[in-house]
Amino acid sequence: MNEFVKVNTFRIGNCLPSKTLLYMKLTVFLLVACLHLQAKSFSQKVTLSGRNLKLDKVLQMIKVQTGFDVLYNPDLLKGTQLVSLSIKDTDLPTALELSLKGQPIEFKILHNTIVLKSVREKTDIPELIREAYSKLLADTVIGKVVGENGQALTGVSVVVKGTQIGTSTNQDGFFRIAIPAGTPKVLIFSYVGMQTQEFTVQGDMPVSLTLKAIESEQEEIVVVAYGRQKKISVTGSVATVSGSTLRQSPATNLSNSLAGRLPGLVATQRSGEPGYDGAGLRVRGVSTLGDNSPLVIVDGIPGRSLSQINPNDVESISILKDAAAAAYGARSANGVILVTTRRGVSGKTSFGYTGSYGLQIPTRLPEYVNSYDFARLYNQAQKNDNPNATPIFSEEAIQKYLDGSDRDRYPNTNWIKESLRPSSPQTQHTLTMRGGTKQVRFFASAGYFDQDGIWKGNATSFKRYNFTSNVDFQINANFTGSLDLQGRQENRNYPGVGAGTIFSHILRPGAIWPARYSNGLLAGAYNNAGQNPIIESSNASGFTDDKNNVLQTRLTLRHQLPFITKGLSLEGLFAFDKSYRHSKSWSTPYKYYRLNTTSGEFEQKQANGQSPSLSEYYQDDRNSYGRLTLDYLRSFGNHDISAVVLYEFEDYFASSLNGFRRNYAISLPYMNLGNIDENLTNGGNSREYGRKSWFGRVNYGYEDKYLVELALRADKSANFPEHSRLGYFPAASVGWVLSKERWFKPSFIDNLKLRGSWSLRGNDVLFSGDADNKIIRFQYLSLYNFNPGGYVLNDAPVATIVPNVVANPDITWEKAETYNVGFDAVGLNNKLSLTFDYFIKKTRDILDTRVLQVPDYTGIILPRENLSKVSTRGFEVELAYRDHIGKLNYFISGNIAFAKSKIDYRAESPNVPEYQKATGHPVGSGLYYDAIGLFQSEEEIEKSPTQFGNLQPGDIKYRDINNDGQINGQDRIVIDKTQDPWTTYGFSLGADYKGFDISLLFQGALNSNLYLSEEAAFPFFNGGNLLQSWVGNSWTPDNTSAKYPRLFLASSNNTQRSTFWLKNANYLRLKNLEIGYNFPATLINKWSITGLRIFANGLNLFTIDQIKTFDPEYPNGRGWTYPQQKVVNLGINLQF
Repeated sequence: MNEFVKVNTFRIGNCLPSKTLLYMKLTVFLLVACLHLQAKSFSQKVTLSGRNLKLDKVLQMIKVQTGFDVLYNPDLLKGTQLVSLSIKDTDLPTALELSLKGQPIEFKILHNTIVLKSVREKTDIPELIREAYSKLLADTVIGKVVGENGQALTGVSVVVKGTQIGTSTNQDGFFRIAIPAGTPKVLIFSYVGMQTQEFTVQGDMPVSLTLKAIESEQEEIVVVAYGRQKKISVTGSVATVSGSTLRQSPATNLSNSLAGRLPGLVATQRSGEPGYDGAGLRVRGVSTLGDNSPLVIVDGIPGRSLSQINPNDVESISILKDAAAAAYGARSANGVILVTTRRGVSGKTSFGYTGSYGLQIPTRLPEYVNSYDFARLYNQAQKNDNPNATPIFSEEAIQKYLDGSDRDRYPNTNWIKESLRPSSPQTQHTLTMRGGTKQVRFFASAGYFDQDGIWKGNATSFKRYNFTSNVDFQINANFTGSLDLQGRQENRNYPGVGAGTIFSHILRPGAIWPARYSNGLLAGAYNNAGQNPIIESSNASGFTDDKNNVLQTRLTLRHQLPFITKGLSLEGLFAFDKSYRHSKSWSTPYKYYRLNTTSGEFEQKQANGQSPSLSEYYQDDRNSYGRLTLDYLRSFGNHDISAVVLYEFEDYFASSLNGFRRNYAISLPYMNLGNIDENLTNGGNSREYGRKSWFGRVNYGYEDKYLVELALRADKSANFPEHSRLGYFPAASVGWVLSKERWFKPSFIDNLKLRGSWSLRGNDVLFSGDADNKIIRFQYLSLYNFNPGGYVLNDAPVATIVPNVVANPDITWEKAETYNVGFDAVGLNNKLSLTFDYFIKKTRDILDTRVLQVPDYTGIILPRENLSKVSTRGFEVELAYRDHIGKLNYFISGNIAFAKSKIDYRAESPNVPEYQKATGHPVGSGLYYDAIGLFQSEEEIEKSPTQFGNLQPGDIKYRDINNDGQINGQDRIVIDKTQDPWTTYGFSLGADYKGFDISLLFQGALNSNLYLSEEAAFPFFNGGNLLQSWVGNSWTPDNTSAKYPRLFLASSNNTQRSTFWLKNANYLRLKNLEIGYNFPATLINKWSITGLRIFANGLNLFTIDQIKTFDPEYPNGRGWTYPQQKVVNLGINLQF
């Protein structure tokens, strides 16, 4: 078999069919060159000098000097003689004759290509090439697709027109596609952000196509409620991010990948604990007193979880913020997040593997003083509180802590280092399969994720197994359908003690308490309970195993109805989701030791209770969802009309069962082995709710210039009494594409659209607004409690039913009215894009409690009523620029969003001073004493209003708001800023060049506060630890401009909830960084690999803020929280 190769040039490789032909592996460039006319003259000059050179080396030198390609069969050079020659400025034909002298090889020069063949080959060279080329492309088209900058485009969809036959370009932009005999050779090329093009194949010539960027928004498609629309036709406020962008982040929870990516979406991560590290999501900030979470819809099914979706399954995520969300009426008041998963394509089946391994490192951990500083500063704090007190630590003891001569009695324990690992691993693996035919297309994936905790005891881990199967099928020309299956298993494993408790036992004890003794025995902590976080974070304290199994199904059937009218279709959808959770918590006593300083003996003690106990919990959830949709889409000249009418229902049922046993004689965690006569509890509950909805929408467009959308939704919810169960939620939006007007002149603006919308949206998922924020249902009914022993009759307790919550027969929907204006602009030849929105959102009928009180002895609680009102105002801006310099592509984009709420009305007591009322302030605002500095002298204290406790110089000084000469509860003021930022922003930049790529995402927040207290702020709180930041920064007579007040052990004054402990939580974070390299096809195609990419990425890599001791996204309070994690990750992506 003969084979042509080209010296020092890449090959198409696997883009060409593998056939037993005379000639194989021809590049497109070479084939085109071979069919040109023979060059009429040869002006190239060659200079060669050397002895005993290999012929392939000589040919390489000729190529370098002339720029001509050299084509030959590699077998042709076998057995050839070494070449010795010395020529200077010799023309190309002569140089070739001298180089091949005495060799069984002859040559031919065709245009800019040198073709070599054996002298024994009888076929003429040009005819030989044409014959091989003709056979090679008898039923196959090959080619290459590039962008306007000449760089190859990867993943371009190539489809034979009028068929479902298709393929996509590889990493070098090449493709091959077989066209059936008799089928017109017309190919359709499509690519995200590029204009779709048709190309007619001419004869046997290979395709060489340049795709142009979309010059307007007309071709771009976005996901909206119940379908997709051209972006130019969208009149609502919609923001979208692609799945490929989200996959740049190594975040374990998909919700954390959204931070900074979408304007108007606030993503805040409060914890980094494996399995519970998801971000809280809010669309356009806070707008109600209860829960502000948006509705999540996955592939059209409401209520599914976003957090545990495998990022490799995601096609795109969109957020609907104004009237665009009104289509989901009942639960759309807080915005809607639409998740679309990947689907199959027609063409050859492709397989993919993505794997990564990373290390998690806490973003920030507090630093505490060593035992020497603890002892001496504790004495100082004691003296500050009581100058006459005898010091707890003697000078001898302080010296022992310093010199480390007796660490059993005078330890120096760093509890964080003793309890936590410097890093913990995480790994992800995903296999994908994608392809199909005209009749059936499929996407399938299987994913595995494993995340370890940071405890040295290594008892914490989270494992997730995902599978996805999305199948689309075509029964006939008018009848199509899809069947989707998604499932996952979530395995959470934790020690017998919760993460918050463990962290409290890490942060509270000082360095003077031993974690372990020199003989290896583990010690107890500073109190008599003996908690040791080293033991608590291991399985020695017990365990919690929590398994959650989820199965989600969806069947869709769609029938076009052309026999009624063109453009009409009917779609039926049914989804059934099932989840089953089993949690087992086993708590067991553990042993620790305490040194008897008198006898020198190590005494064994026990902590974590006297006997093992077991708790088990079972929960079974199922949700049914159905939808029947009638669609109409038709164009009449310049008039575009679309309409949707649908009915949907949802039915949810859940039941749970729990049990508890104590006093196990043997340490085996099974319920039947516990004490069955006492120390046991059993319980359970069930809940059910449903909704029915009707929705209609009409869209009209004239010349894609004047756009109108009208919608009406009716929802019926079981959460309300019959007379108010049905709610109506209308919406309207308009758009005007100014750039299509004939009088519009600015040439640098490619597209400009103005938008405006109004909507009324509802919320039937009503929350209590209390600390537990539980969902409240059936408030239109009187509620009762069961009291097993609330009444005594004949000296025996009698079970009774007692009234609890009084019924509210008038309870109704919470409603949110939203006004939105904005514009979308594209300019500079589609390089620059700008989006702006301004909105006003007014929420009314918010559930709240009246001020009126009922005597406690009645046991009756007043119902919540639709009383309160909240308004939110804000804006969003998104700006992006994308261009190239030669083969270097680059982009930069940024977004910023501002949303500030205000309570317009709340039923508040008339006795509350106006300056302390919540009305007029943002939701969540708190009352604080206003700290105005530190007292500097006794004289200043005497001249100031009375405060709390026995004041001393160095204590916090508060402002007397009402000027009554004393500081008390009447002097607290409302601080508007909360832990929920009013302003969020993100900006990203990136570039790619010859296979290398880099992207960065910076994300941050402004106008937010973090309140730290107790162990997270106060010195020696409850005998606990001291933050390192206090050293040298506390008030003393010699340090009167100190950052902190005087050291103290107990102070009712300095521990008041005041602005002194309220910290600025603004921050800027490098949220995501990824660097990657795509190997060229010439290196990998010989192994039947179509794509190979290696990458390194990171999450939360560094943060700039003012807090320093804790992460700025930490929750308010004592710091008893599993810390957020930064991640450094290495991975590989393989396509074949």
